[in-house]
Amino acid sequence: MGSLSESTTERTTIGDLGRILGLDIGSGQAAPVTVTSLADDLQSVTPGALFIAGKGMHVTPDVITAAADRGAYAVLLPSALKPAYASGDPDIPLLFGDPSATELSSLAARMAGNPANQLAIFTVSGSQSAGSAEALADLLHVLGNPVGLISAGNSYSLERDLVFSYPIGGLQVESVLVSAVEDGATSVVIDASGDTLATGSLAGVSVDVCGLTDHGAKDGSRTLHDEMVAALADYAPQITENTHATGRTGDSDEIARENVTSGDDLGISELSIAVAMVMQAGIKKSGIRNALRVVQDFA
Repeated sequence: MGSLSESTTERTTIGDLGRILGLDIGSGQAAPVTVTSLADDLQSVTPGALFIAGKGMHVTPDVITAAADRGAYAVLLPSALKPAYASGDPDIPLLFGDPSATELSSLAARMAGNPANQLAIFTVSGSQSAGSAEALADLLHVLGNPVGLISAGNSYSLERDLVFSYPIGGLQVESVLVSAVEDGATSVVIDASGDTLATGSLAGVSVDVCGLTDHGAKDGSRTLHDEMVAALADYAPQITENTHATGRTGDSDEIARENVTSGDDLGISELSIAVAMVMQAGIKKSGIRNALRVVQDFA
């Protein structure tokens, strides 16, 4: 849980929220009020926020008052709570509705100005996703790309560590992407696993390259595209005709074996996926070999 704040670029009013998410905004008197941030836990509420009180949250009048005291401009409550609160006279507009995680992630991306569109987005899926995502981020770095990483084990934007309680939702994902753009990153690598991401958290993210660490392990008849769609389905990213999927290849295995100690099968596999993904992004084998050689020379 967390927030998307400080860097929203798209003006969004309470009336907009009603139309976008199908919310009950009451009489409409609050419709012109502009919401400048989103928060799904009380401690993350900042002035101008829409405080999203989820279904798993125990909501009391004191919680609503606390959100108002922290500067929230409105509170979104589950529809089931409307009978208990609609007849009151709260100090803050109360909205009612049940938007999905996917809808909230898309809203966060919209309010943030769709930062994923300014970055090359790499996702890694499968049983070795965390290690392969870190290997890919390291490889992109040695290739000269300012990079961010979203992973339960080690999230960062360039050299700035990012601390979250995992798995993270769409608000936090968009917050990382905004930070990455502001820091000057050109690429972000995402460990697309349940350890790192909550359901629907990539709804505002268009994927450029997806690496599949278990390609062909379950059903060798499925295409890479079909495997990618299945692997990422829970997180609801935007997959377009320009999204590429890859597993390990003969070329990527060869380069990995040249740079990982013989017998370290896991290290070879993780680097191989990373190499295959940057090759899919258009980096030539010679460039990858040269960059890895420089790293070894300075090791």
